[in-house]
Amino acid sequence: MKKMFLTCLACMISVVAVQAEECCLKKEKFHGQYYVGANVGVNSVLNDGFNKPNLNFNVQFGKEFTPIFGARLNAGGLWQSLGRQETGYENDRKLYGEFDLDATVNLFSLFGNKNYKRPFNLYLFVGPTFYLSKAVNMHVGYSDVVTKETPIISIDENGNTYNEGTLHTEDADAVLSFPEGKMKTRVGASVGLGASYKFNKHWGMNLEARYSVAPSIFGFGSDCRYSEGVGRVNLGVTYAFGGKKEDDKPCDYMLRTQSQLRDALSEVDDLKGQLAEANAKSKEVEKVVEYKIDNKGMFPFTILFKLDDTKVLKSQKVNLTVLTDFMKKNPDQKYIITGYADVQTATPNYNQKLSEKRAQSVLKVLTEEYGIPASRLQTQAKGGVDVMYFNDNKLSRCVIITIAE
Repeated sequence: MKKMFLTCLACMISVVAVQAEECCLKKEKFHGQYYVGANVGVNSVLNDGFNKPNLNFNVQFGKEFTPIFGARLNAGGLWQSLGRQETGYENDRKLYGEFDLDATVNLFSLFGNKNYKRPFNLYLFVGPTFYLSKAVNMHVGYSDVVTKETPIISIDENGNTYNEGTLHTEDADAVLSFPEGKMKTRVGASVGLGASYKFNKHWGMNLEARYSVAPSIFGFGSDCRYSEGVGRVNLGVTYAFGGKKEDDKPCDYMLRTQSQLRDALSEVDDLKGQLAEANAKSKEVEKVVEYKIDNKGMFPFTILFKLDDTKVLKSQKVNLTVLTDFMKKNPDQKYIITGYADVQTATPNYNQKLSEKRAQSVLKVLTEEYGIPASRLQTQAKGGVDVMYFNDNKLSRCVIITIAE
């Protein structure tokens, strides 16, 4: 039995050791994470060249669905400037809000890099853009009317000039104004490129460049009212959370213990050798010991039970085997089977019935499993009794077999 146990133990340790070596050959499983970020940078309206840059700020919330694809929502804004237009619009810094719904594509994973824990990543993003700002309208007004007097002069054939009167005309200059209206949403699209670096499992930083095209937030104040380009560059930080917690990789743990497993295999081999040597010596000194058991040495015979149980345990049946050998060698002898219970664990009535069932259970085992005639056996029950052996209540949960006088 010991040899079989040691052999099984050696096989189990060998399997674990092999798994430790194979683990590092397997691809690491990807567990997408949620993340939040905050970015700050500058933007510029790209009409008639670069317009005056202004501060830009945004926050983002996203999710990595696969090693390649993800999605995120950006919310931000602040100001845009329009200084190179020739419309007469003078407000060169306008407050606005922006929302971007981006689909992200990790370029490293797209082109076959399977190291999902790499610190550096390069990615594309594209999606719809929504601008929120007050509408800019255009109003045409005129300056005060100015009256002009122009003399009417004629020339004859001889070159003589004659003043024939005065021409009166009125003139006014057009004046443009750009009053703001109600809040308005403008829908466009954007595309960009980003680079990120992870400091640890949670914290990282990113640098992004985005170009968007949408109706101008300046409305009539822009000569590209229906389609205006805006470029921006942002630098920010991100915090990742969720997904499967990745402490030590299983193969890392198993590799750290691989030497211990090999040491255990060596110890098992030593134990197997010692066991084989002991078995060889035991065969050389094996003797047959004859013994004779008299009545006084065998009885009284005790069988123990579990709490509130009447089933004869396998461990007790081992002892019954020795007892029944004696009974079969003494066929004329009769026996008394007496059941007991622990007086402190139930009522007297319950303990009486329990002790009777225990006695009957032993009687059944002796007759049905060991072939002892029921005519040689007598049962009785004493119910709950005080401590019988070694000041231990558990030892009172028993059946005692004695020789009938």
